[in-house]
Amino acid sequence: MVFRLMSILIGIGISFSAVVLNAQPIAPKYNLAGVNEATVYTIKGYNAAALDAADNAPTKFRKIENTGRFLPAQLTTQNSGEWQTLRTGYLWRLKIKAIDAKGVSLFGKVKQLPKGATINIYNTNGTEWVNTYTAADFSTQNILSTETVSGEELIIEYFEPFTAKTSANIIIEGVGYMYRHHTKEDTPGLDDLGSSAGCQVNINCPEGSNWQHQKRAVVRIRTIRDFVIGNCTGALVRTVDKKYKPYLLSAMHCALTASEDTIINDTLFNYWTFSFNYESPNCANPLSDSTFNKQVIVGSKVLAHSNDVGGEYGSDFLLLELSKVVPSEFRSYYAGWDIDTVKQYDSGTTIHHPRFDIKKISTYKWPLSFEAPFSTSPDDTHWEVLWSSTGNGHGVTEPGSSGSPLFSSDGLIVGTLTGGSSSCSNTSSTDVFGRMDWHWTRNGADSTFQLKYWLDPDNTGATRLEGQYDELRSLIENKILPLQLYPNPTVNTLYFGSEYLVEDTKQVEIVDVLGKTHIEASLEGNTISTSNLATGVYFIKVKSKNNYFSGKFIKQ
Repeated sequence: MVFRLMSILIGIGISFSAVVLNAQPIAPKYNLAGVNEATVYTIKGYNAAALDAADNAPTKFRKIENTGRFLPAQLTTQNSGEWQTLRTGYLWRLKIKAIDAKGVSLFGKVKQLPKGATINIYNTNGTEWVNTYTAADFSTQNILSTETVSGEELIIEYFEPFTAKTSANIIIEGVGYMYRHHTKEDTPGLDDLGSSAGCQVNINCPEGSNWQHQKRAVVRIRTIRDFVIGNCTGALVRTVDKKYKPYLLSAMHCALTASEDTIINDTLFNYWTFSFNYESPNCANPLSDSTFNKQVIVGSKVLAHSNDVGGEYGSDFLLLELSKVVPSEFRSYYAGWDIDTVKQYDSGTTIHHPRFDIKKISTYKWPLSFEAPFSTSPDDTHWEVLWSSTGNGHGVTEPGSSGSPLFSSDGLIVGTLTGGSSSCSNTSSTDVFGRMDWHWTRNGADSTFQLKYWLDPDNTGATRLEGQYDELRSLIENKILPLQLYPNPTVNTLYFGSEYLVEDTKQVEIVDVLGKTHIEASLEGNTISTSNLATGVYFIKVKSKNNYFSGKFIKQ
C-alpha cells in the first residue's frame, strides 16, 4: 500500500479549469436605445391560465407537471431583429414578447460562434440576466436551451467583434411560453426557487448530513415533450466497468409524449437541461439564487427505458447519456445501486427537486413493501414508501420529484420515483418507486429496455455496486484530493476529513519528508493516533474507494 511520494506532492497543486468572464449584456452596459418596436417578435392569442388548465388536466395517476408550452418558431439573425454597428463590432438584438406569459425561454441552434463573440439573454431593462454564451459553450454541441426570463419579454443579443473570422448562425427554433414560473411579483407555488411546499427539507439540513455524497449525484431536469415543458429529477449512476460515462437515471414517464402514450422523438432530448448542485448552502431557504453557481449541461440521448407507458406495464425507468462528460468542477458523484430483493430495506431517503426548486431530502423509517401501482401493472414492480417526520419538516414528493432516486440506508439506489399521493397536506399517504431489480432485466430482453446491458456491460453478474467520485479522471488530470486535518500541529490524535471521503474502510499511510513509512493502517473512522511519532513534519495519505487524498501535518 505504499504510494509514491512524488506523485502526492505533484498532485497537491491547484488547477484552474475554467475562466470566469467579466462580461455583461452589451446594450444595457452602454445604455443603448431600446429595440425598435417594429422588429419585435410578438406571441399573442394565448392565456397562461387556460394553457395551464389544459396541459395539467387531472390524470388517473400523478405524473409529470407541465410548466410551459414549446411554441415553434424560425427566427434567425437574417430574418428577425435588428443590427447596429458599434465601435468594436456588430450587435444584433431580437426582442420577443409573449403576451400574458409568466416567463420566456429560447430553444434553437448556434453554429460557428466566433472567438470573442457573445450571446446574452436578459429581460428588456437588463435587470434580469440569465445566460451568457461564448464559443466554448458550443464546443461539444450546438444546442441553445436557455434559462427562463421572468415576465412577458426577453432580449437575445449577439455581439460579433470586427476581428471575428466567421459569423455565427443563430436559429431560434422554439420559444418557451411559461405559465408556471416564479417571478418577483408572484407568491411561491409556481415553479423554480421557493416553489415547493413548506414541509420539504433542504438537503443541507441535519437530515442530509449523512447523504452529502449521494446528493452530488442528483440532478434537476427541465424536459421538453412535444409541445409541453416540464420538470423532473434524475441521478448519475456508476457502471461496473468504472468508465464513468455520464449516465443519468430517471423515470420513463418524464419522457412521454403530451398524450402520454409513447416516448418522445429522440431529437427533443437535445434540448433537455440538467442542473447540478442547485441547493441552499445551509438549512434555510435562500431569498435568491443569484449567488449559486450555474452548473448546467444541455442535451442528452436515450440509452434505455422501461417501454411501459411510464409504469403501467413495468417499472418506469429512463436511462440517458448526457451530451458531454460532467466537468470536474461540478464535483459530481456517481451513485451506487442494489438489485437485491431479499434484503429488507427499513430506512433511507429520496433526494429530489420538487417543482424545480432547490434540492430537498425526504426520509423513510418504515420498511419498504412491494406494490403494483396500476391495475395493468405486473405484480410487485414498485416499492411503496411511507415518509417520516424529521427535525426540520416532513419531506414528501411533489411534481418535479419524478425520477428521483430512492436510497437504502446503505446509500445505494433501489428505485426511482413514479408517483403517488403524498403531499404536505397528506403526509400519511404513500409514494411508489420503480424497483431497480425490475429496471435491471425484467422490462424486456432487448438492451434498450434494461439497465443491466449499460451498467454491467461486461456481464460480471454484479448485484450491488458502491457509489464513487470520478477518481479515474481526477488521477488523469493529476489531482490528489486534499485532506482537512486538525488539530495541526497535533500531539496524540489527528483527524482527517474531506467532502469526498465515504463511510468505508480507508487505507492510511503516514510518511516523513524522506518518504519513510511510519504508520500503515486500515481504518473505519477518520482519526488516527500520532502519539508514537517523533517530532517533525509528516504527510498523511489516504485511499478510500479508489480515491486518493493527501495532507501535511506537524507532530509536536
